[in-house]
Amino acid sequence: MKTILIAGGTGFIGTNLSRHFQEAGHTVYILSRKPKRKNQIYWNAHEKKIEGKHLEKVEIIINLAGAGIADKRWTSERKNQILKSRTDTIDYLFISATNFPKLEHFITVSGIDCFGFNNSSKTYSETDDYGTDFLSDVVRQWEEKAHLFAATYKTTILRLPIVLDSEKGALPKMASPIKKYLGSPIGSGKQNMNWVHIDDLIAVFNHVMTHSIQGTFNIVGGNNTNEDFTKTLAQTLQKPLFLPNVPSFVMKLILGEMAILLLNGNFISGKKLIDTGFTYQHTELEETLKSIYDN
Repeated sequence: MKTILIAGGTGFIGTNLSRHFQEAGHTVYILSRKPKRKNQIYWNAHEKKIEGKHLEKVEIIINLAGAGIADKRWTSERKNQILKSRTDTIDYLFISATNFPKLEHFITVSGIDCFGFNNSSKTYSETDDYGTDFLSDVVRQWEEKAHLFAATYKTTILRLPIVLDSEKGALPKMASPIKKYLGSPIGSGKQNMNWVHIDDLIAVFNHVMTHSIQGTFNIVGGNNTNEDFTKTLAQTLQKPLFLPNVPSFVMKLILGEMAILLLNGNFISGKKLIDTGFTYQHTELEETLKSIYDN
């Protein structure tokens, strides 16, 4: 059994990870700016403060920290927050590494939206270059910081897509207008969406930790167009789609630059992780959505 420290552990993914590892018998500590439980440790990466208790036991660090990409409109200030909340966190974890004498493995997330937003017919893999847009640059700098650990520790970077869960993350936001009979595809509807079931994502973390797998991996349970995803979600919820596609210019007026998240998307290969022996349990969208909403 391992002793695991999670940064960003109070969020959607972190809560699921923490529960999984604790149920499996591992010891889990959570870094938090407002610790409320016995297993939570105070820290503030911006102010470079961390409480010393339990750190000497840590063998695995999992980093999930970062301001929400789609939580607020992308002003210059918000863009800076999105970047710094990621790079500063890893910087401080690395600077604090002397506090972790037993550290073996550093596992961090980054983003699947790192190849640009050109709706290309190309299938992108880990060997492809970063794009030149804002999010691609965020991922590039995010991952460069993670490589600081690689000289000394096993290091794994997991590029996350949309994570599907009925209660948390993006799926409830997509389902809400459909439930209100207001759902429709966005823009052309032909843009690709990459996704993974929350259970598969938890299994990915367990896989790379258990087998000490290192490197950078695209996490992809499935790829579907926005139109396919919207129609399949509506069918799963047993709701009709009455409305025409939401025009691209409307999304740009509402969201500004952030509309790129909804209007563009590339087909991504997840073969590199599969080649390590990992098997996704949920790869067909219809089955995946039924499994989520039948629970």
